[in-house]
Amino acid sequence: MNYAMDITNAPKPANASIRTKPSMSPASNLDSDMDMLLWRLRARVEVNANTATLIGLTSCSAKSGVSTLATNLSVRAASSHMGPVLLVDGNMGDPALQRIFQMKVEKGLIDLLVGSGTPEEAIHSTAIDSLDVMPVGSNESLRIGRIIPENYDEVVTWIRDRYRTVFIDLPTIESMRHSLFLAKLCDTTIIAVRSDAVRRSEATAAIQRLADDGVKITGTILTRRRVYTPRWLRNA
Repeated sequence: MNYAMDITNAPKPANASIRTKPSMSPASNLDSDMDMLLWRLRARVEVNANTATLIGLTSCSAKSGVSTLATNLSVRAASSHMGPVLLVDGNMGDPALQRIFQMKVEKGLIDLLVGSGTPEEAIHSTAIDSLDVMPVGSNESLRIGRIIPENYDEVVTWIRDRYRTVFIDLPTIESMRHSLFLAKLCDTTIIAVRSDAVRRSEATAAIQRLADDGVKITGTILTRRRVYTPRWLRNA
C-alpha cells in the first residue's frame, strides 16, 4: 500500500456532512487530511484524461464514516475542477446517499443491474455544480429481479464515457457480496479503518482478502482516531 492517512473526528452522515467547500480553519485536521487525499487522487484522474477514474471507498467495520468521506470527497472534487463528478451508492445493504442528499427517487444502481431502468433515470443532479449522484435505487427491483453480472460492465462503461471522477461508496469488506463485482472494476480502492473498532491484525487480514479477490487497493485511512489531551492542558 502506498500511503496511510488519519481522518480525525469524522462526522456522522447527515445533512451537515455535505461540505460545499473546504474549511478555512488551519486547525481542521479533517479538512487538511481530505485535501491531501484529494491531491493524491487528482494525479490519478489527470493521467486518465480520456476516461473516468473510478475510486472505491470501503471499510473494515461498520460506522467508519465511509459515506461521509465519499460525500465530502465528491463535493470537494467537483469544487476543484475535477468534474464532472459522479457519486455512486454501491452499499446495497445499508445505503446512505439518498438520505444524505434528501432525494426522493425511484431508480438507481440496483435498477440498472437488474435491467429495469436506464442510466439517465438512475442518475440525479444535485445542488452542487458538476456533481451527480446515483443512489442505490429500488429495493423492490432487487426483490423481484435478479442482478445480471454483465450489467456491471455495461454500467461502468457508460459512466466512464461521461464522467471524469467517480466515487463509489461500498459496503464493508465483510459485506461486499454483489458489490464485489463493482469494487473489482474500480481503478483504485481506499480502505477506511476505524481506530477504536478494529485491531491491526484483523484489518490487515480483511484488506488482504479483498486484495486476493482482485480489488486494486491504494491505501488506508484511519478514521475516528481519538486524540487525548492532558487534563492540565484542557483546564488551562
